[in-house]
Amino acid sequence: MASRRIARTSRLLVSMALTALIAGCYATAEPSPVPSTSSTATPSAGPRVLAESPDPAEPVVDPGDCCQFELPSPLCPSPPGPVVVPDIRVSIGDGPGVIAVRGSTTFTTCTMTSATDIAGEGPPAPWLTATHQDRIRLQVQTGWTIVRVQGYDHPAVGDGGNIDPAIDVRPGSDRVDVRVPFRDGDAGADWTLWLVRVDGRVVGQVNVGVRLHLPAAGG
Repeated sequence: MASRRIARTSRLLVSMALTALIAGCYATAEPSPVPSTSSTATPSAGPRVLAESPDPAEPVVDPGDCCQFELPSPLCPSPPGPVVVPDIRVSIGDGPGVIAVRGSTTFTTCTMTSATDIAGEGPPAPWLTATHQDRIRLQVQTGWTIVRVQGYDHPAVGDGGNIDPAIDVRPGSDRVDVRVPFRDGDAGADWTLWLVRVDGRVVGQVNVGVRLHLPAAGG
């Protein structure tokens, strides 16, 4: 009998101890955090979207890093035969243009990539005359569109090159107007153009250049 009373007493003490422990846990537990609904919460940053230009010939300056730009993937199937690299016509505004001298090119289809480089002295670049109030027009031949362009200029003799910010062109445009180099005297002007064929089966880039007669200061 004594042993049974001891067992019952032990079970009662254990039960009371567990009850006290559970009550203590509930009393000291931290409340669960409630998500804030404050109107001042900072939204997560979305992708950068460049505004479309109202005129296909007007560029949109991209403040980002040019080297991170990627052309769209070419559509399949690949076109039959080799890719014919398009010419780039350069003019001063609506005036008569010249075909820019071509440098290195890289073009990609669904199945292959072809690249060319101009080693050593190539053909001389054609000349154009411009003022600082003019705009230079770059136009790709029929069947292609310009996606992006970046310009470079340097004096015809000596050092001192400039690099322009890359600009994105409104989709579907075959031309873009860019600034005249901000310098006096004769200069070389070069551009890298990113291109997409209108059927989407070829994408790539081409480097081209011309020489410019620019007015001297006060001229």
